[in-house]
Amino acid sequence: MKSVQRYASGEYFLFLLPLFFVLHGYIENYEAMRFSEALYLLLQTLFVSLVILLIGLLNFRRLRKADIFTFCLLFYHLFFGPVHDAIKKLFPSAFLSKYAFILPVSLLLLICLMIYLRKTQRSFNRISLYLNGLLLLLILLEFPALLKASSQKGPTSASSSAICDTCEKPDIHLIIADEYADSVSLQQIFGFDNGTFQGAMRKRGFHIVENSRSNYNFTPFAMASLLQMDYLTGIKGHNQSLADKNRCYELINKSVLWNYFKEHGYEIRNHSIFNIANIPTPAPQNYILIGKDMILMQTFLSRLDRDLRYHLALTFGIKSELNRIVYFINRCNRLLFGRLLAETKRVTAKPRFVYTHLTMPHYPYYFRKDGTPNPVEFLSEGQQVRQKEYIEYLQYSNSIFFKDR
Repeated sequence: MKSVQRYASGEYFLFLLPLFFVLHGYIENYEAMRFSEALYLLLQTLFVSLVILLIGLLNFRRLRKADIFTFCLLFYHLFFGPVHDAIKKLFPSAFLSKYAFILPVSLLLLICLMIYLRKTQRSFNRISLYLNGLLLLLILLEFPALLKASSQKGPTSASSSAICDTCEKPDIHLIIADEYADSVSLQQIFGFDNGTFQGAMRKRGFHIVENSRSNYNFTPFAMASLLQMDYLTGIKGHNQSLADKNRCYELINKSVLWNYFKEHGYEIRNHSIFNIANIPTPAPQNYILIGKDMILMQTFLSRLDRDLRYHLALTFGIKSELNRIVYFINRCNRLLFGRLLAETKRVTAKPRFVYTHLTMPHYPYYFRKDGTPNPVEFLSEGQQVRQKEYIEYLQYSNSIFFKDR
């Protein structure tokens, strides 16, 4: 009996904790993740736990103490996000949810844990047995949800139209200029006449759809609807719903459009901010979480990076870091636009469907109409309502879109 208890109280919880974390996150974000991403994240988390375990062994000289130390640090890191969100929800304006309180208290708790583990003579067998049993039970409880998610039918992928082998199949470019307002809105709300740009488009053979509007006012919703060629069903309809976001990412990635063009001999090219046709985005956005980032956003270091990195760089005047953060979306736009231009120069045997999605003239409004950069303080969060800067950036975008090449 003692041998069974000794076996059951082994250090399995160091494997079970990352497994539960990744499995739960994978199920929660099943529609927007690939299994390979979840597997990679699991291996990554296990490697981190191994590194912490080795550090614990150097400090405590006993495996079980190092196990407990590793578990506490790993648990704090992996599940920081949900706990922090719960505190902010329960105490919206309380000091308890601010990093000025959280970081010193966390450091103090870490020091207390290290002192306790150094001095204690406990075997921790019961705690190990409890953690093993609890985590194993939680993992088993996840399996019904996993089976349900994996059995759900995805978007329809088969084309119902006849395939024409003799029809002309030109290259098709879908280019999205995100947050580009239509001419009526520009005139009525901003007092700006976009006629020059539209005239240039018409001269180049473009057809202008008058009074155009998006089906939805949130990019993943609008693109999911556009690429499915239908309105969205079964969603709550607001951008705070994780299930809605995941559904939209799945619809974008597995759109009926991709299979339609593949069946007609087209090659799909992805120069967008989304994963499409299982082709990863070359420029993942920091405000659109896709794949394993949807799980990692809950961790302590990810939250710290998201919430404090910009403010610390601003406080201490670290210009290189400020530019890296603030101009991230601009670098993505340059990358995607450069790939689009290179695509137009490629000669291929097969016709192409090229999807390019540029986050411009979307906020941040990086440049004035003559290309002069706006001050960094105009690019920080909360400056989206600057109408003058939006119009200037729209004019700059026009010049980029129609520059002779």
